[in-house]
Amino acid sequence: MNIQDKTIKQKSRTTHKQQVTNYSLSEILFLCLSNWYWFFLSALITTSYAVYGILTTQPVYTRTSQIHIESGKRSNTLSEQMENFANMGTFRISTNAYNEIYTFKAPETITETARRLKLYIEYYSKGTFHNKVLYGETLPVAVTLCDIDITNQASLDLNITPEGNFSLTNFKSDTIVDNSVIDGSFNNDSITLAVTPIGDIILERNKNCRLEQPTTINIRQTGLAYASAVLGGKLSFALDGSDNKIGDGEIINIKVNDHSIERADDILDMVVRVYNENWVKDKNRAAEGTEKFINKRLEKISGELDKIESDITAFK
Repeated sequence: MNIQDKTIKQKSRTTHKQQVTNYSLSEILFLCLSNWYWFFLSALITTSYAVYGILTTQPVYTRTSQIHIESGKRSNTLSEQMENFANMGTFRISTNAYNEIYTFKAPETITETARRLKLYIEYYSKGTFHNKVLYGETLPVAVTLCDIDITNQASLDLNITPEGNFSLTNFKSDTIVDNSVIDGSFNNDSITLAVTPIGDIILERNKNCRLEQPTTINIRQTGLAYASAVLGGKLSFALDGSDNKIGDGEIINIKVNDHSIERADDILDMVVRVYNENWVKDKNRAAEGTEKFINKRLEKISGELDKIESDITAFK
């Protein structure tokens, strides 16, 4: 390459740079407007993708509740005096708010809540963009799998008409896969029994749920352990950080996220109910322990008094 070629290339680069830097704002705007369809197409694709993502995502509802934990304070009632006496010895129940939060989170509390609400069975109906969760007032039929333990998994499809006719199909369990169709009808009854490849199934119709057209319901039993793990992830407990205190105690905020508002409310109610029942059981166990402790002490004191009385008699 000679000197002349290098000079020509340098001039070409310089001219190119000058052309780039010499664009005015009006020229840039004119260039963008002349290619407006590309901007419109990119905006349309981005907006469509965002709308599709929103429509295909199941809505999640957050419900909250509060529970007041009273701190231990002295009282003149006989029962609380007995409790204070018990706390001087081996038997002590702490009402520390952090301890109560751990009690709420305990696997026993979460598992019992899932078992009572039958959260190990899920019901879905086919939606336009995503499956719809059926629960409570929106659930036409609830089922009980008689021959499959609640710790095991199973699934089936239920097709039901507004007249009460139904068919069961697509049966699956740990050992069975069967696509046969089992037909049945509720007639005027609200409960009926169906014999299927995965065992007997009790179907209970919800008369408060009115069907306007035939509906297909996908029924899945996920197992109690899985349902408990999912429920534990939905629930959160925290001390209330505001100054809105009630008397001498702490307030615990309970929050749950769920795809069904009614199910979320039932979870909050049930977890508090199970907690209260466990609290009463703990109190009863403490009272029984206190009673046994006092009876043993009384027996010992009575024996000592009898010995003293015998000694006095012998002395006389």
